[in-house]
Amino acid sequence: MSINCDKEFKKYLDEIKITKTREENLKKSRDAIRNKIIDYFEEKEKKKPLFMSQGSFLMKTVINQSEGDYDLDDGIYLQNLEDKKEDWEKTETVHQWIKDAVDGHTNIPPEDKKNCVRVIYKRQNEEDSYHVDLPIYAEDENGNYYLARKYEDQWVESNSKDFSDWFKDKVKEEGEQFRKIIIYLKGWKDFKKYDISGIVFTLLVAKNFSSDERDDNCFFKTVKKICKYLEDNKTLNRPVSPKEDILDGWSDTKKDKLKEYFNSLKNNLQKIHDLKNKKEACEKYRDKIFGKRFPECEDCGNNETTSSYRTITNPTKPWIKF
Repeated sequence: MSINCDKEFKKYLDEIKITKTREENLKKSRDAIRNKIIDYFEEKEKKKPLFMSQGSFLMKTVINQSEGDYDLDDGIYLQNLEDKKEDWEKTETVHQWIKDAVDGHTNIPPEDKKNCVRVIYKRQNEEDSYHVDLPIYAEDENGNYYLARKYEDQWVESNSKDFSDWFKDKVKEEGEQFRKIIIYLKGWKDFKKYDISGIVFTLLVAKNFSSDERDDNCFFKTVKKICKYLEDNKTLNRPVSPKEDILDGWSDTKKDKLKEYFNSLKNNLQKIHDLKNKKEACEKYRDKIFGKRFPECEDCGNNETTSSYRTITNPTKPWIKF
Protein backbone atom coordinates (compact mmCIF):
# COMPACT_ATOMS: atom_id res chain seq x y z
CA MET A 1 0.00 0.00 0.00
CA SER A 2 1.25 3.48 -0.85
CA ILE A 3 2.05 6.28 1.57
CA ASN A 4 -1.21 7.87 2.70
CA CYS A 5 -1.26 11.55 1.72
CA ASP A 6 -5.04 11.90 1.67
CA LYS A 7 -4.98 14.43 4.52
CA GLU A 8 -2.36 16.54 2.70
CA PHE A 9 -4.42 16.46 -0.51
CA LYS A 10 -7.43 17.83 1.35
CA LYS A 11 -5.29 20.60 2.91
CA TYR A 12 -4.01 21.45 -0.56
CA LEU A 13 -7.58 21.57 -1.84
CA ASP A 14 -8.48 24.16 0.81
CA GLU A 15 -5.39 26.14 -0.17
CA ILE A 16 -6.16 26.42 -3.89
CA LYS A 17 -9.95 26.73 -3.89
CA ILE A 18 -11.08 30.25 -4.64
CA THR A 19 -11.32 32.42 -1.53
CA LYS A 20 -14.58 33.99 -0.38
CA THR A 21 -13.12 37.46 -1.05
CA ARG A 22 -12.28 36.62 -4.64
CA GLU A 23 -15.64 34.93 -5.12
CA GLU A 24 -17.36 38.10 -3.92
CA ASN A 25 -15.17 40.21 -6.23
CA LEU A 26 -16.31 38.12 -9.19
CA LYS A 27 -19.98 38.37 -8.24
CA LYS A 28 -19.80 42.15 -7.77
CA SER A 29 -18.00 42.58 -11.10
CA ARG A 30 -20.49 40.28 -12.84
CA ASP A 31 -23.44 42.28 -11.50
CA ALA A 32 -21.84 45.61 -12.44
CA ILE A 33 -21.24 44.37 -16.00
CA ARG A 34 -24.82 43.15 -16.26
CA ASN A 35 -26.09 46.59 -15.28
CA LYS A 36 -23.84 48.23 -17.88
CA ILE A 37 -25.20 45.95 -20.60
CA ILE A 38 -28.82 46.48 -19.53
CA ASP A 39 -28.31 50.28 -19.60
CA TYR A 40 -26.77 50.06 -23.07
CA PHE A 41 -29.67 48.05 -24.49
CA GLU A 42 -32.22 50.39 -22.91
CA GLU A 43 -30.43 53.43 -24.35
CA LYS A 44 -30.53 51.77 -27.79
CA GLU A 45 -34.21 50.92 -27.22
CA LYS A 46 -33.51 47.24 -27.57
CA LYS A 47 -35.14 44.59 -25.40
CA LYS A 48 -32.71 43.90 -22.55
CA PRO A 49 -30.99 40.49 -22.45
CA LEU A 50 -31.10 37.84 -19.74
CA PHE A 51 -28.03 36.42 -17.99
CA MET A 52 -26.86 33.12 -16.57
CA SER A 53 -23.48 32.33 -15.01
CA GLN A 54 -21.75 29.26 -16.41
CA GLY A 55 -18.44 27.43 -16.59
CA SER A 56 -16.06 26.71 -13.73
CA PHE A 57 -17.59 29.35 -11.44
CA LEU A 58 -21.00 27.67 -11.61
CA MET A 59 -19.41 24.21 -11.36
CA LYS A 60 -17.35 25.35 -8.34
CA THR A 61 -14.02 24.34 -9.85
CA VAL A 62 -12.41 27.80 -9.93
CA ILE A 63 -9.00 27.87 -8.24
CA ASN A 64 -6.74 30.57 -6.88
CA GLN A 65 -4.12 30.84 -9.60
CA SER A 66 -0.61 31.19 -8.23
CA GLU A 67 -0.26 34.47 -10.11
CA GLY A 68 -3.67 35.74 -9.03
CA ASP A 69 -5.55 35.39 -12.36
CA TYR A 70 -9.01 33.85 -12.12
CA ASP A 71 -12.24 34.23 -14.04
CA LEU A 72 -15.99 33.92 -14.37
CA ASP A 73 -18.15 33.11 -17.41
CA ASP A 74 -21.50 34.91 -17.60
CA GLY A 75 -23.76 33.97 -20.48
CA ILE A 76 -25.77 36.73 -22.18
CA TYR A 77 -29.09 35.60 -23.69
CA LEU A 78 -30.27 38.12 -26.28
CA GLN A 79 -33.99 38.87 -26.38
CA ASN A 80 -34.04 41.45 -29.18
CA LEU A 81 -33.45 39.23 -32.23
CA GLU A 82 -36.02 38.00 -34.72
CA ASP A 83 -37.69 34.64 -34.12
CA LYS A 84 -36.19 33.04 -37.22
CA LYS A 85 -32.48 32.33 -37.07
CA GLU A 86 -31.93 33.27 -40.72
CA ASP A 87 -33.00 36.81 -39.84
CA TRP A 88 -30.47 37.24 -37.03
CA GLU A 89 -27.62 39.72 -37.25
CA LYS A 90 -24.14 38.42 -37.91
CA THR A 91 -22.26 37.33 -34.82
CA GLU A 92 -19.64 40.06 -35.34
CA THR A 93 -22.47 42.60 -34.97
CA VAL A 94 -23.83 41.24 -31.68
CA HIS A 95 -20.30 40.90 -30.32
CA GLN A 96 -19.83 44.59 -31.09
CA TRP A 97 -23.00 45.44 -29.15
CA ILE A 98 -21.58 43.81 -26.03
CA LYS A 99 -18.11 45.23 -26.56
CA ASP A 100 -19.56 48.74 -26.89
CA ALA A 101 -21.70 48.20 -23.79
CA VAL A 102 -18.73 47.34 -21.55
CA ASP A 103 -16.14 49.61 -23.16
CA GLY A 104 -14.61 51.88 -20.52
CA HIS A 105 -15.90 49.77 -17.65
CA THR A 106 -12.30 49.02 -16.60
CA ASN A 107 -8.99 50.69 -17.42
CA ILE A 108 -8.20 47.89 -19.86
CA PRO A 109 -10.16 47.79 -23.15
CA PRO A 110 -12.42 44.73 -23.53
CA GLU A 111 -11.19 41.93 -25.79
CA ASP A 112 -13.44 40.67 -28.58
CA LYS A 113 -12.62 36.97 -28.78
CA LYS A 114 -14.05 34.26 -31.05
CA ASN A 115 -16.49 32.85 -28.48
CA CYS A 116 -17.01 35.77 -26.10
CA VAL A 117 -16.24 39.34 -25.11
CA ARG A 118 -13.75 39.54 -22.23
CA VAL A 119 -13.70 42.24 -19.54
CA ILE A 120 -10.35 42.40 -17.73
CA TYR A 121 -9.88 43.62 -14.18
CA LYS A 122 -6.48 44.61 -12.81
CA ARG A 123 -6.49 46.09 -9.33
CA GLN A 124 -3.93 48.86 -8.78
CA ASN A 125 -1.22 48.20 -6.19
CA GLU A 126 -2.33 44.56 -6.02
CA GLU A 127 -1.23 41.39 -7.73
CA ASP A 128 -4.87 40.35 -7.87
CA SER A 129 -6.32 40.31 -11.40
CA TYR A 130 -9.22 38.51 -13.02
CA HIS A 131 -11.53 38.63 -16.02
CA VAL A 132 -15.18 38.06 -16.88
CA ASP A 133 -15.96 36.27 -20.14
CA LEU A 134 -19.28 37.09 -21.82
CA PRO A 135 -20.43 34.43 -24.31
CA ILE A 136 -23.55 35.51 -26.22
CA TYR A 137 -26.56 33.28 -26.96
CA ALA A 138 -29.89 33.52 -28.76
CA GLU A 139 -32.97 31.28 -28.92
CA ASP A 140 -34.77 30.45 -32.18
CA GLU A 141 -38.49 29.91 -32.72
CA ASN A 142 -38.14 26.20 -31.92
CA GLY A 143 -36.55 26.75 -28.52
CA ASN A 144 -33.01 25.88 -29.63
CA TYR A 145 -30.10 27.97 -28.32
CA TYR A 146 -27.13 29.15 -30.36
CA LEU A 147 -23.75 30.60 -29.39
CA ALA A 148 -22.54 33.67 -31.28
CA ARG A 149 -19.19 32.43 -32.58
CA LYS A 150 -17.34 34.85 -34.82
CA TYR A 151 -15.96 34.26 -38.30
CA GLU A 152 -16.85 31.19 -40.32
CA ASP A 153 -18.89 29.31 -37.69
CA GLN A 154 -21.38 32.11 -36.90
CA TRP A 155 -24.37 30.82 -34.85
CA VAL A 156 -23.49 27.39 -33.39
CA GLU A 157 -26.13 25.35 -31.58
CA SER A 158 -25.18 25.35 -27.92
CA ASN A 159 -26.69 25.93 -24.50
CA SER A 160 -24.44 26.34 -21.47
CA LYS A 161 -27.27 25.21 -19.19
CA ASP A 162 -27.17 21.75 -20.79
CA PHE A 163 -23.49 21.41 -19.93
CA SER A 164 -24.03 22.66 -16.38
CA ASP A 165 -26.89 20.19 -15.90
CA TRP A 166 -24.71 17.39 -17.25
CA PHE A 167 -21.95 18.32 -14.80
CA LYS A 168 -24.34 18.39 -11.84
CA ASP A 169 -25.57 14.93 -12.80
CA LYS A 170 -21.97 13.66 -12.95
CA VAL A 171 -21.29 14.96 -9.44
CA LYS A 172 -24.46 13.26 -8.19
CA GLU A 173 -23.42 10.04 -9.92
CA GLU A 174 -19.74 9.99 -8.93
CA GLY A 175 -19.75 12.00 -5.73
CA GLU A 176 -17.94 15.17 -4.68
CA GLN A 177 -14.57 13.51 -5.31
CA PHE A 178 -15.23 13.86 -9.06
CA ARG A 179 -15.19 17.65 -8.70
CA LYS A 180 -12.09 17.55 -6.48
CA ILE A 181 -10.01 15.62 -9.04
CA ILE A 182 -10.70 18.37 -11.61
CA ILE A 183 -9.52 20.97 -9.09
CA TYR A 184 -6.35 18.97 -8.35
CA LEU A 185 -5.59 18.82 -12.07
CA LYS A 186 -6.09 22.57 -12.34
CA GLY A 187 -3.62 23.00 -9.48
CA TRP A 188 -1.09 20.82 -11.31
CA LYS A 189 -1.61 22.82 -14.50
CA ASP A 190 -1.17 26.10 -12.60
CA PHE A 191 2.13 24.95 -11.08
CA LYS A 192 3.44 23.67 -14.41
CA LYS A 193 2.11 26.66 -16.39
CA TYR A 194 0.57 24.37 -18.98
CA ASP A 195 -1.86 25.81 -21.51
CA ILE A 196 -4.80 23.41 -21.03
CA SER A 197 -8.39 24.61 -20.78
CA GLY A 198 -10.61 23.60 -17.89
CA ILE A 199 -13.11 21.84 -20.15
CA VAL A 200 -10.36 19.43 -21.27
CA PHE A 201 -9.80 18.38 -17.65
CA THR A 202 -13.54 18.15 -17.01
CA LEU A 203 -14.18 15.83 -19.95
CA LEU A 204 -11.06 13.71 -19.40
CA VAL A 205 -12.00 13.16 -15.75
CA ALA A 206 -15.62 12.42 -16.70
CA LYS A 207 -14.49 9.69 -19.09
CA ASN A 208 -11.83 8.21 -16.80
CA PHE A 209 -12.83 8.87 -13.19
CA SER A 210 -11.81 6.08 -10.81
CA SER A 211 -13.08 6.58 -7.27
CA ASP A 212 -11.20 5.62 -4.12
CA GLU A 213 -11.70 6.32 -0.43
CA ARG A 214 -8.47 8.35 -0.57
CA ASP A 215 -8.08 11.42 -2.79
CA ASP A 216 -4.39 10.71 -3.49
CA ASN A 217 -5.20 7.21 -4.75
CA CYS A 218 -8.18 8.45 -6.75
CA PHE A 219 -5.99 11.08 -8.41
CA PHE A 220 -3.35 8.53 -9.39
CA LYS A 221 -5.87 5.96 -10.67
CA THR A 222 -7.73 8.57 -12.71
CA VAL A 223 -4.51 9.95 -14.23
CA LYS A 224 -3.45 6.43 -15.29
CA LYS A 225 -6.79 5.94 -17.04
CA ILE A 226 -6.51 9.35 -18.72
CA CYS A 227 -3.10 8.37 -20.10
CA LYS A 228 -4.57 5.17 -21.53
CA TYR A 229 -7.49 7.12 -23.01
CA LEU A 230 -5.19 9.65 -24.71
CA GLU A 231 -3.08 6.82 -26.10
CA ASP A 232 -6.14 5.17 -27.64
CA ASN A 233 -8.16 8.24 -28.69
CA LYS A 234 -7.52 11.40 -30.67
CA THR A 235 -10.92 12.99 -30.00
CA LEU A 236 -12.67 14.39 -26.93
CA ASN A 237 -16.32 15.13 -27.60
CA ARG A 238 -18.64 17.33 -25.61
CA PRO A 239 -21.46 15.31 -23.98
CA VAL A 240 -24.15 17.85 -24.96
CA SER A 241 -24.92 19.91 -28.05
CA PRO A 242 -22.85 20.84 -29.89
CA LYS A 243 -21.29 17.40 -29.48
CA GLU A 244 -18.15 18.62 -31.16
CA ASP A 245 -14.64 17.35 -30.65
CA ILE A 246 -12.96 19.99 -28.48
CA LEU A 247 -9.57 18.78 -29.76
CA ASP A 248 -10.62 19.50 -33.34
CA GLY A 249 -8.22 22.01 -34.76
CA TRP A 250 -5.41 20.93 -32.45
CA SER A 251 -2.21 20.09 -34.27
CA ASP A 252 -0.66 16.65 -33.81
CA THR A 253 2.14 18.38 -31.93
CA LYS A 254 -0.31 19.92 -29.44
CA LYS A 255 -2.08 16.58 -28.92
CA ASP A 256 1.27 14.87 -28.37
CA LYS A 257 2.15 17.54 -25.82
CA LEU A 258 -1.05 16.81 -23.91
CA LYS A 259 -0.15 13.11 -23.80
CA GLU A 260 3.39 13.97 -22.79
CA TYR A 261 2.19 16.14 -19.90
CA PHE A 262 -0.09 13.44 -18.53
CA ASN A 263 2.47 10.66 -18.99
CA SER A 264 5.01 12.73 -17.06
CA LEU A 265 2.43 13.26 -14.31
CA LYS A 266 1.68 9.54 -14.21
CA ASN A 267 5.37 8.65 -13.98
CA ASN A 268 5.94 11.09 -11.13
CA LEU A 269 2.90 9.76 -9.28
CA GLN A 270 4.19 6.22 -9.73
CA LYS A 271 7.50 7.19 -8.15
CA ILE A 272 5.67 8.73 -5.20
CA HIS A 273 3.45 5.66 -4.96
CA ASP A 274 6.55 3.47 -4.56
CA LEU A 275 8.06 5.53 -1.74
CA LYS A 276 8.06 4.41 1.90
CA ASN A 277 8.90 7.74 3.50
CA LYS A 278 6.01 10.19 3.85
CA LYS A 279 8.17 13.28 4.17
CA GLU A 280 9.89 12.39 0.90
CA ALA A 281 6.50 11.78 -0.74
CA CYS A 282 5.26 15.23 0.24
CA GLU A 283 8.49 16.79 -1.05
CA LYS A 284 7.94 15.09 -4.41
CA TYR A 285 4.37 16.38 -4.57
CA ARG A 286 5.69 19.88 -3.85
CA ASP A 287 8.65 19.72 -6.25
CA LYS A 288 7.17 17.79 -9.18
CA ILE A 289 3.39 18.13 -9.19
CA PHE A 290 1.69 20.84 -7.14
CA GLY A 291 4.31 23.29 -5.98
CA LYS A 292 4.85 24.89 -2.60
CA ARG A 293 1.15 25.26 -1.88
CA PHE A 294 1.04 21.53 -1.19
CA PRO A 295 1.71 21.04 2.56
CA GLU A 296 4.94 19.79 4.04
CA CYS A 297 4.76 16.78 6.30
CA GLU A 298 6.91 14.72 8.60
CA ASP A 299 7.98 11.14 8.05
CA CYS A 300 5.36 8.95 9.70
CA GLY A 301 6.64 5.64 8.38
CA ASN A 302 4.86 3.40 5.93
CA ASN A 303 1.33 4.57 5.09
CA GLU A 304 1.17 6.97 8.04
CA THR A 305 -0.64 4.27 9.97
CA THR A 306 -0.09 2.70 13.33
CA SER A 307 -1.45 -0.63 14.32
CA SER A 308 -4.76 -0.55 16.14
CA TYR A 309 -3.57 -3.38 18.32
CA ARG A 310 -0.29 -4.52 19.80
CA THR A 311 1.18 -7.94 20.24
CA ILE A 312 1.27 -8.95 23.91
CA THR A 313 4.37 -10.96 24.64
CA ASN A 314 3.61 -11.53 28.30
CA PRO A 315 -0.18 -11.46 28.63
CA THR A 316 -1.85 -11.00 31.96
CA LYS A 317 -3.52 -14.21 33.04
CA PRO A 318 -7.27 -14.02 33.23
CA TRP A 319 -7.31 -15.17 36.85
CA ILE A 320 -6.02 -13.96 40.17
CA LYS A 321 -4.13 -16.26 42.47
CA PHE A 322 -4.80 -15.80 46.17
